[in-house]
Amino acid sequence: MKWEDAIIKVFKNNPGIVSLKTIYDEIHKYKTLTAEHLRRDARWSNRLVYTHQIRSHVSNLCDKGILKWVNRGKYELIKQ
Repeated sequence: MKWEDAIIKVFKNNPGIVSLKTIYDEIHKYKTLTAEHLRRDARWSNRLVYTHQIRSHVSNLCDKGILKWVNRGKYELIKQ
């Protein structure tokens, strides 16, 4: 499953405002995370690589008008 499709599924199963933490915690239900995704990267404050992937795709979904930024680390599904 594509990242953006998996992120949208997280929103559909958590109606309303969804935090990045919720996406991080639930993405594995829809997207297989590999050892590379679970690697920590010093370039991103030693965060797990998959969290950077999620942030990038959430930003893309906002640009497409599918998600709306609510406040820091919180988003809402507005279009489907």
